[in-house]
Amino acid sequence: MGADDKDFNNIPVSVLDNTKYQDRDIRQANKLVEACKQFDILEGRLFCLGAMELYPQLVEGKGDTEFTEVKIETEDIQKLFGGHPEYYRRLRAAARKLQGRLVDVRDSDDENIGWKTLNIFRCMQFDKKKGGLIIRFSDDMKPYLLELVDKSYTRVAGKVIFALSSPYAIRIIELMLEWQNFPDVRRTHKITRSFTIKELRALLVIGSK
Repeated sequence: MGADDKDFNNIPVSVLDNTKYQDRDIRQANKLVEACKQFDILEGRLFCLGAMELYPQLVEGKGDTEFTEVKIETEDIQKLFGGHPEYYRRLRAAARKLQGRLVDVRDSDDENIGWKTLNIFRCMQFDKKKGGLIIRFSDDMKPYLLELVDKSYTRVAGKVIFALSSPYAIRIIELMLEWQNFPDVRRTHKITRSFTIKELRALLVIGSK
């Protein structure tokens, strides 16, 4: 797989224009990028909205040390997902599903060491009347979304995520951008990664046919 662009996050998307998210990024430890996490497109976007509200520690002494409740305002939900009642039903269903989502993470590069299964969210509550969507990440996610000092992490612009219409596309762009700061990539402005079919199925959580 290859990607060729001098700014890998420079994709304008009108849906984020004039919202507080238009210039925000998602930062996650590379161990989480490499993890086996399974979202549909709506769930993937909600995960990214929650992550865009975080202030991770990139240098010592700066950034959040604990997760707090993240509130996605109803007005922003209407702008980002539309105001039709069907969207609210889908969001409510997605919030319920995300509450129980797990992710398999391997902290060691040693293939003999197995994966550990972690909760992603502690709270996912949708209430249009009280002001939108309330998200709180599980403390299991602190090493991957908050505690990024001296860790390799991947930055993806929110507008890139919202330009994509497939959950597999979101996963692939995360995996490609994981290499965006490699010296060869910075020199050539081109990302090339190779995966076996087995590796790609595992990363995209696709069952064998």
